[in-house]
Amino acid sequence: MKKLINTFLLTLIYSTANAQDAHLSQFYEANILRNPALTGIFSGDYRINVQYRNQWSTLSVPFQTMFCSAESKKSIGKESGDFVSYGLFAAVDKAGTINMNNSQLYGMLNYNKLLEEYHYTYLSFGFSGGFIQRSFNASRMILDNQYQNGNISSSIGESITNNALTHYDMGTGISLNGAIGKENKANYYIGVGLYHINKPNETFRNESFVKLNQKWSAHAGFKTNIGNNLSLTALVNYTKQAPYEEIVIGGFINFKPISTINYKNHIILSLGAFSRINDAYIGVVKCDFKKYAIAMSYDATNSTLKNYNQGFGAYEISISWRGFYKFPNNRAMMRCPRFEDLFVPDAY
Repeated sequence: MKKLINTFLLTLIYSTANAQDAHLSQFYEANILRNPALTGIFSGDYRINVQYRNQWSTLSVPFQTMFCSAESKKSIGKESGDFVSYGLFAAVDKAGTINMNNSQLYGMLNYNKLLEEYHYTYLSFGFSGGFIQRSFNASRMILDNQYQNGNISSSIGESITNNALTHYDMGTGISLNGAIGKENKANYYIGVGLYHINKPNETFRNESFVKLNQKWSAHAGFKTNIGNNLSLTALVNYTKQAPYEEIVIGGFINFKPISTINYKNHIILSLGAFSRINDAYIGVVKCDFKKYAIAMSYDATNSTLKNYNQGFGAYEISISWRGFYKFPNNRAMMRCPRFEDLFVPDAY
């Protein structure tokens, strides 16, 4: 019974806090989820990313998030340096014993304007549009009026005619990114994204109307090289979707073996540490090998929720791969903005 109560409480907290949106600790691997204007901000012609998150595994039904995205880009003109990037992502959240499912499918379009060529400075304007579907299994609900004389009645005593909801959603964003220094050894980005502009309907009851709160996301990052084979990355991500608010801050130390400095094998080993303020500490291990990357992270709960999840947080894994098309993509004219280490065709 205690485990059932804890599951119910955590499901309620999770559903309220995270509202409609997928929640990932490795937010830097899913930039397309944070801001449409971060679509295509990577070195390469295309990138595909898959992530899986398992939260509070001590419960009878842990909360799970699956995320997949694909991004690409195409230059505009021969001299301007501008380019258009576009992408698609799908996300599925599963929460609790009533199978509360939240599915999202979005398309992204991002215009990247070259402001300054030497430092690869770009100002980007992004837009998104897609669908959100939310559903639950009403037959697995247990309400207070079902407890009768120490037993649980199979009838919930209410008529639930609608257990699924689908609506259209829109978002937009802006970002600025580039390099600094004489040799462009440091990179930065800063951006703001806004989702749920149209405030769609968020209730399962046909006779009422509840608006989905808009979600604001502000983020920044800075990366600098320290010698030939070491670099430091600092990241901060702020999200607000009333009444929920989240701040994640942290970074990576990245090591490139000496034998790979000339991109012959393109190997990078990274160790990261983050803090989700007043909620959890996050440790990350990541490895980039040629055109592939894999990262694993673990959230250690440090809030009062540890009283319900027995101190266990969440583990998350991401796998991505990026590369260049075999046919020409006007690469010579496209000054590609990037935040990770330079990735060139000869790296694989």
